[in-house]
Amino acid sequence: MSPSANNTPSGLPSLPMISSELIQEQIFTHRSLFRRPKRAFEDSPSNANLDNELLINIGDQVFSLVVTDLIQDSFPNLCVGPSSKVRDRLKFHGKLAKTAVQYGLHERLRVQAAQADEVKRSVHAQAEVFKAYVGGLYREQGLDVVRNWLCTLFQWDIREAYEIVRREHLL
Repeated sequence: MSPSANNTPSGLPSLPMISSELIQEQIFTHRSLFRRPKRAFEDSPSNANLDNELLINIGDQVFSLVVTDLIQDSFPNLCVGPSSKVRDRLKFHGKLAKTAVQYGLHERLRVQAAQADEVKRSVHAQAEVFKAYVGGLYREQGLDVVRNWLCTLFQWDIREAYEIVRREHLL
């Protein structure tokens, strides 16, 4: 695989490049490609981390950390409960899936051929590949790069989510 493309649809910040081919392969490899069992406790050493499951897990945690931090930077007096609701509006799979589709990340997923159309159209799989990208970017370039990208990407969404949660709270 070649490094991640830096050209994006208008209105989105450039997708940060990931130069490691190994990390890119992990990001874009769905577990169905290797027909890995869902109920395994540990992978065999020859089969460890071949798909994007680990990066999804890391990306989910990094996304939560960064977005929580950005919310607190934007609204320092916001209480924890409403702050969590703002973050949850951004972590909603529909929002992450839409972002993945805008960047074309879902089209780069490598999946088991019989499931390709179903997986690539799945909102869940689209959101997961976005989280895998966040996780891969974090592993390669660290938290500051992820934070800068997500800040640019979601700054208006944070404000919009804040206004929605504020209105709901005042009802």
